[in-house]
Amino acid sequence: MIEAGLANAIRAAHVLFVLFLLGGLVAIPAGMALRAAWVDNPWFRWPHFAASIFLVMRIWMGAPCPLSRLEHALHGGQRAHWTDVLLFRNMENANFSAGVIAQGVMSGLFLIVCPPRWRRVGQRKSPG
Repeated sequence: MIEAGLANAIRAAHVLFVLFLLGGLVAIPAGMALRAAWVDNPWFRWPHFAASIFLVMRIWMGAPCPLSRLEHALHGGQRAHWTDVLLFRNMENANFSAGVIAQGVMSGLFLIVCPPRWRRVGQRKSPG
């Protein structure tokens, strides 16, 4: 019973991690286009980039996902779940790897095009 609860908590964290990466991939260029002040927030941008690099390095090293392995072990080998679609578990490895690498490259390019900036409390982003 405890293992199933832990496995579900890990699955939820895994889904949140994927949503953070993919959400950032959509939100960052949208925020850049809208000149939103939050888009250059380093507390969002650096963790997003670090997560992207972690994922790219994991793919390049051929290492299995630690969250998937732990979840799989806690569930006793059962994996069929609706969140498998969100976690790209049914995707071909080559396609998944290409998508992860593209996501990592785009995350890096976003840092170059619109770098995060540290501001003092109350300081606003200058227009233009």
